[in-house]
Amino acid sequence: MSNFNISTRYARAFLDHIESKNKLKVVADDMVLLNNTFEGSRELRNVLSNPVIKKDNKIAILTQLFESKVNIDTVIFLKFIVDKNREDKLVDVVRRFNEMFDEKAGIVNAEVIGAFEIEEDLKDYFQKTVENYSNKTARLKYSSDKDLIGGFTIRIGDTIVDASVKNQLQLLKTKFLEENI
Repeated sequence: MSNFNISTRYARAFLDHIESKNKLKVVADDMVLLNNTFEGSRELRNVLSNPVIKKDNKIAILTQLFESKVNIDTVIFLKFIVDKNREDKLVDVVRRFNEMFDEKAGIVNAEVIGAFEIEEDLKDYFQKTVENYSNKTARLKYSSDKDLIGGFTIRIGDTIVDASVKNQLQLLKTKFLEENI
């Protein structure tokens, strides 16, 4: 079974269980915290995927890290994943849970990359533009890339809107080469 199928199966089961207990919003916040922690700690990811480290030690580490910060149901879920010897998939399960929650809540994640830091008034414009395009509430992440020269790119899932000077120059170059100018 593929990693995607495994992570989807565990994430779906946990999402359904938590939803039946009317704790979806609280646990969704917990899962965002878990995802941020996993992304920020390579050491923690390495510990979870290391087969030499005993199951009890992994449970102790996760409990110590998260017990006072997350809902008890989330802690129980973490222990369950380790008990089932799927701790190496935990990062993917958490990520997949967040994706499924966002889909259920009507949230779309998008990344806006500008040639320079995006100003606040433009952030409002991008927020409204992505929401109008997707018909969902937008959660935007902003970054900058000086290689764009000017303009911006927006990535919404698999869709990329590239309004950068770099892209326009590349298109112009391609057109000139096709016409042998």
